[in-house]
Amino acid sequence: MTGQSMTLKGKTVIYTGYGWRGKSSTATIPDVREVMMISRDQRSIEGRWFWGGYQEFGFNATAVPRRIRSDCAKPRTSVH
Repeated sequence: MTGQSMTLKGKTVIYTGYGWRGKSSTATIPDVREVMMISRDQRSIEGRWFWGGYQEFGFNATAVPRRIRSDCAKPRTSVH
């Protein structure tokens, strides 16, 4: 892991408040799929991001809030 930032643009659907299904793209990867599960307390999210015709490329991801500043309305996340 290099610690580099990655910007994705796309759309996500949340099913029953916990199931995340998304499709996004980056400058170099045109079709990234996201299958994630949001924890019951909504403090973390885990799942897999993948791409390729047979889902052969990808990584498992966990996102948790970083330190939340009082002047920040939106929490930031880290992908591990």
